[in-house]
Amino acid sequence: MRNEAIWEPFTPYKSAGFVQRLLKKLYEAKGLDEPLTKSYQNGSTFSYYIEHGQKFFQQALRAPYEIKPVLLFYGAAQLLKACLLTEAPEYPESSRVLAHGVSTRKKKKSRYEFIQDTVQIQKSGLFSYAGKKLYQMAPMEGAKFKMEDLFFQIPELRELFVRMRNKTISYPIGVAEDGTLFVSAQILNDLQMSKTRFFHFLEDYLHPAASDTPDVLHFMAGSDGLSDRFPFLTDMDGIHYLPAVRAGYIELPEPLTHYLILYNLSMISRYETEWWSVLHAERSSPDLAFIHAFIDVTQRKFPFMTARWLSKQEQQTH
Repeated sequence: MRNEAIWEPFTPYKSAGFVQRLLKKLYEAKGLDEPLTKSYQNGSTFSYYIEHGQKFFQQALRAPYEIKPVLLFYGAAQLLKACLLTEAPEYPESSRVLAHGVSTRKKKKSRYEFIQDTVQIQKSGLFSYAGKKLYQMAPMEGAKFKMEDLFFQIPELRELFVRMRNKTISYPIGVAEDGTLFVSAQILNDLQMSKTRFFHFLEDYLHPAASDTPDVLHFMAGSDGLSDRFPFLTDMDGIHYLPAVRAGYIELPEPLTHYLILYNLSMISRYETEWWSVLHAERSSPDLAFIHAFIDVTQRKFPFMTARWLSKQEQQTH
């Protein structure tokens, strides 16, 4: 998909009238108070969030890698705020939700590796607020996430892990002629699980199908089908995957996964200037390849995921 095409779904949001009508219908459908007044108040703000976010992302495409994370992080935050206005017309109802909602170590240790670094979720802020309002997530205060585990959540990085580490992080899901789904049976070896343990582990999301072969694991998806949520991963071509690493089974929507990685990268770009500069100048760390690959993905995929989420919101009004 062309970079320009990624932003085409956002074109109607340039019209305040279109946005106001959309928000009014959404607020009415959710049973919120004063849908007409609140949609009028939020229409322009929604459009500005989208426009501001788009400018950050478009500037990031032209910027050197050293400053891309800062632009992409703030662009992602603006797009999340636009999404929030479809669910929470009072946003931001307090200054607490304006914080990033994430923290990381201020001083990096010697022999620091980005891929082994962690971020910690705070009680309040944009991350927790978006998780609750957009994805109905339970509070995650104090939870820590390692960068490597978050990378496992992004299927577009799977080929890089194979080439750089000879490690398979996910397997694509196929559809058989009889309509059943299938995945390579190698996933059992990678997860160190028996077939019975595997289906018990994911019993809320998939169950075994009658057909089976030694090389392929057949299954049927649960009531929600193949979704964009746990445990399934989805690339921009609509192909679904299952993680092949236990650490990859994180109940975290992919947009928020990108948000956490971008937060950490943007902080390093701003405050760990020496390490960041040496990383790019010497090119001696494998971190660089993973960081650049992620940036290449997120500067296209985050707007793509946002557009898809907003499209589903629109469908609720038809």
